[in-house]
Amino acid sequence: MSKIVIIPDDGYVSVNGVGFNKINLSFISANVHAIQWNDTYGEIETRDPTTGKILTNIEITDISPYQAAINSWNTANTAFYKSKANTA
Repeated sequence: MSKIVIIPDDGYVSVNGVGFNKINLSFISANVHAIQWNDTYGEIETRDPTTGKILTNIEITDISPYQAAINSWNTANTAFYKSKANTA
């Protein structure tokens, strides 16, 4: 599968080291600082939304609740490569 990093505050999603900003991640809870996924497992890093202090890392075995972020990354990635093809 993939290595995925999602940082909601930055609107940032990266898949296998290719990242895009300005992705709408408003569906992700305000207490999530980052989500990291490595093939078949990952973790959610939570924080206090008021102070920003990191609170916990929660292990996950299912990335599907964040599939919308991956879909948005796919859209951004496709648009990027189409724009490159149009300038070549």
